Amino acid sequence: QQQQQQQQVREIPEEVTATDVLEDDLSESSSVRSTETLDAPILRKLLRTPFEIPWTPIDYKAVHARLSSHPEEAFWSDPFDGSCFLHELLYCDDVPLFVVLKAISVCPDALRQRTFDGAGDTPLHIACHSMDAKASIVKSLLNAYRTAIFIEPSPLHRALDFSRKGNIQDTLRSVERVQVVKLLLEANPAASIEHTHDPCLDPMQWLAHQWTNMVDFDDHIYDHLLEIMKLMLRFRFLARKQTSKSNKAFLYLHAALQEDQIMLYHLGCKKVMNLMELDKFRIRLLRNCWLDAFKCDQNAKHALHLAAERGLKWCTGLQDIYLAAPRAIETRDICTHMYPFMISSVGKHANLETTFELLRTNPSMLKRYIG
Repeated sequence: QQQQQQQQVREIPEEVTATDVLEDDLSESSSVRSTETLDAPILRKLLRTPFEIPWTPIDYKAVHARLSSHPEEAFWSDPFDGSCFLHELLYCDDVPLFVVLKAISVCPDALRQRTFDGAGDTPLHIACHSMDAKASIVKSLLNAYRTAIFIEPSPLHRALDFSRKGNIQDTLRSVERVQVVKLLLEANPAASIEHTHDPCLDPMQWLAHQWTNMVDFDDHIYDHLLEIMKLMLRFRFLARKQTSKSNKAFLYLHAALQEDQIMLYHLGCKKVMNLMELDKFRIRLLRNCWLDAFKCDQNAKHALHLAAERGLKWCTGLQDIYLAAPRAIETRDICTHMYPFMISSVGKHANLETTFELLRTNPSMLKRYIG
């Protein structure tokens, strides 16, 4: 037996020692741990498509099957930006709803997780920011974790930030964007006016800038943008508690005229202007809501009276409102008992040019006070 043991020892190569074997075992175990913490699992890799041409679409059926068979892989988070599987999934294009619902059911805590790459986005923020945002996915995320709607900067700002991904034409080509904005405003109407995170984050300012674009969009792009503007006007009106419970007094034209002065930075120049001074917006709003020009708001004011009171000039909008409802020029304001030409000549927004044009349009108004 002693001879056999001595013979086995001689068969061991001299360069291999117990220390070498121990170091190999430690290196293998450390590599396994690094794979578990740094390397993405197979589920995450299924979302990564090759960059070669032609582009390979994601097999979402395979993703759903992997979620079912290996649900633990959905809990892995990227150590560099803090994104989890649900974040990465919502970054992808054409994500089907059934995969999102499966990911939520497997890892509901992901709904509360925020990235730490500077944006601090939840999955809801990413879904709203996506260029092809879908209302069904946003609604599902809201139903699963409604508190995310109140995290600043709000998901509404992500939905309206057309500059961060793609361009406005690609973003507004589908009516889905309008439905997403409506869902977000219904869930949190105060987001339409809140900009405590940054004074420059007034959503109305962002939308107003889109109407100053030098490039003319397709008509359906402007139609979708107008619908978003109308939603914003209505919910800003509601958030400021200027309407009755029945909400019958709300008029889009009057609400646009009552908006505060907006600051536009166009072609490097800072300009303060009224929302109705935006030509493309005013023309389309009057075409869409021309009946509002004949109606009175909750303060019994016609649109022409309100435009003169707000200082809207004849050449930058007031003429269009007059042409929509010309009879209003001969109507007294119930509160001040003044005609539109009188209203335009008094107050901090008085403009004699507008007063002259109103009188020149209807000289008979002067005859009542002469001779």
